[in-house]
Amino acid sequence: MQDDDFGFDSDLEKSLKAPGQFEHWDSAVRALTSVNTFGGVKVDISKPLTPNFVVRHSVQLGESPQDPNASAHYSFMAQVFNESGVIVSTLDQNGELT
Repeated sequence: MQDDDFGFDSDLEKSLKAPGQFEHWDSAVRALTSVNTFGGVKVDISKPLTPNFVVRHSVQLGESPQDPNASAHYSFMAQVFNESGVIVSTLDQNGELT
C-alpha cells in the first residue's frame, strides 16, 4: 500500500465506486425534503378487515397532482400481505386498475 503525493491511498482510491451522474446526486434528498402540496382537502380512510387484508378509500377535492384538470379524485386500494409477500391494487375514479 503506497500513498501518493497528496496523501491518498491508491488502493482505497481504486476500490471506490463512481458516485453516479452529477445530475442525480441530490435526487434522494430532494425526494425526502420536497413537500407534495396542493390546494384543497384530502381524506384517507383505512380499515384493516383481517390481520392480512387492509382497504383504503382516498378522496381529494381541489387541485390534484395526479390530474391537473380534475377538481376531485377518488381511489380505492386493497392490500393483502403475509410472510412471503405483499399484493397492492388500486382502482381510481376513471376505472384504472393498478
